[in-house]
Amino acid sequence: MTGHRIANCYPITLAGVPSHWTVSYSVHMTTKGQPGRVIRIDDETWADYEKACKEKGVARATDIRMYVLREVSAWRRWQKTEAPKS
Repeated sequence: MTGHRIANCYPITLAGVPSHWTVSYSVHMTTKGQPGRVIRIDDETWADYEKACKEKGVARATDIRMYVLREVSAWRRWQKTEAPKS
């Protein structure tokens, strides 16, 4: 990846909350070819989620994608059954 920087990370201090970080991405796609997304989860929950995913033998990102796909699939099925019949 010559000349490309994936992310710039630097700490910021907010009124008494010194542990926050900002991330500035200079590319729009991840190495797997999918757009990156930002979610906000507290550190303790994120760490425990990693442990839970390791016990399942799956990465957190994969687990999140599987969850989202299940939710969207269920929603799409519901949309088809609830759509007005012409």
